[in-house]
Amino acid sequence: KLQGEGPAWVFRDGLVYPARWVRDGTMEMPKFLDAEGTPISFRPVNVWIALVPNYTSIYWDASN
Repeated sequence: KLQGEGPAWVFRDGLVYPARWVRDGTMEMPKFLDAEGTPISFRPVNVWIALVPNYTSIYWDASN
């Protein structure tokens, strides 16, 4: 029943990209857009999507 849009982080090819997810209807797949609004493409492999509530803080060490 996820519908609407919100912030996202796309982890791909060893990098992280700030993004936005968009899903207009419950019968379509969510789209992920980069900062300019361009759709982010995924390779034809398994893709994992994790939903995190807005009240959850996420931290990672990007220095490694």
